[in-house]
Amino acid sequence: MDTDKNKRFDANYSESKTFCFGARRCRAIYSSRGLFSQLTLAGKIMTKPLTEAAKQYVATKSRRELERILHQPRAAAGTRKRNRILSASRLWQKWEVALLGKISDGELAKQTGRAIASVAFKRRSEGLPAKTSLRKLARMWKEHETALLGKISDEELARRTGRSIGSIRLRRILRKIPAVPGRWKSEHAWKSHELALLGKLPDKEIARKIGRPADAVQAKRKKLGISYTAALRRGWPAAEAKLLGTAPDKVIARRLNRSEKAVTVRRIRLGIQAFANPDYRMWQKWEDKLLKHCRDKEVAARLNRSPGSVNQRRLRLGIPIPKLRHRPWTRRQDILLVGTIPDQLLAKRLDRSVAAIKSRRRFLRDPALNPYPHNWARKDDALLGRAPDTQIARQLKLSRHGIRFRRVSLGIPAFRPRGAN
Repeated sequence: MDTDKNKRFDANYSESKTFCFGARRCRAIYSSRGLFSQLTLAGKIMTKPLTEAAKQYVATKSRRELERILHQPRAAAGTRKRNRILSASRLWQKWEVALLGKISDGELAKQTGRAIASVAFKRRSEGLPAKTSLRKLARMWKEHETALLGKISDEELARRTGRSIGSIRLRRILRKIPAVPGRWKSEHAWKSHELALLGKLPDKEIARKIGRPADAVQAKRKKLGISYTAALRRGWPAAEAKLLGTAPDKVIARRLNRSEKAVTVRRIRLGIQAFANPDYRMWQKWEDKLLKHCRDKEVAARLNRSPGSVNQRRLRLGIPIPKLRHRPWTRRQDILLVGTIPDQLLAKRLDRSVAAIKSRRRFLRDPALNPYPHNWARKDDALLGRAPDTQIARQLKLSRHGIRFRRVSLGIPAFRPRGAN
């Protein structure tokens, strides 16, 4: 048992030896009698007490912890660095410099384990040209390949030479050689009887007859400069033109089986005014003055108009929305608040909102008029102050505030249980 333990100590100690002896100057921290001592080594052999302490410390740590302490990266299992044959140092070696310019940068990067950008930068700093240039790496055109440009289609030439269609098209354009229509273009080429139909029939009708898209027919007709005189347009007879302006455009469009836009455009071209709404009311001058002093909802309620109509009239005249000032309360209005009239009826009489009435009444601490007042009897008054207001309110089916107001008006103190201060 002790032998195995010693072997493990020696193995772990040998792994940590690089940390303890490999550096030129290193620091070892160990514990002695609860105190931390620090020694600075300069390539010297450690003493026996420190060796024993290191062995004991290493024995208590796992391999992963030792790698973390020694700053050694732990390679993941099953991973392998590709295109890295050698692990290059930071300084360039003589044999590496000797290979610059003799082989390609990519190949030298693989052999030395360096980045291609680093190899290219070193080569340029040494003033050496690259082994292969982009022009030499490019596939040169042969004479028989250039002779085929313009004689066969680009697709066929790409299939024969193994080049891309873009490369062939670029080569042909640089040589200013016209293209040859391919197989699809030759099969779908326009025939003479198809070209004769252009302009004589609508494009959709021609497309249906010859089996082509309507957009293709339109594009071909425009390319040849043929005017479109056979459009699918219905003429406007005199009888239909007389109907314009006699009813809304939407109604006339439904009656004539036309679109509303077509009816509107024809009416505007003929200079006919739109049909007037019989229910439309002209705005009077005194109505326009209200827009300067009242808001849209108030004007709409007074004039029996829609808020949208009022808003449109305000925008057309350029009248801004008025900033309503605070209406002061008079003494006569405050007297009416003291429980004489319900809030809803008082709001209509004073031309104020119910919220404004309630807010003013709360400010004056005046009670509201109950539309269904309670007739207080002697037995009801006898209950006040003998029990909590909430209990009495539940018993008499009244509000707690009503019970409290009745008790305070009669000068009866609030109920307090026995023993309470």
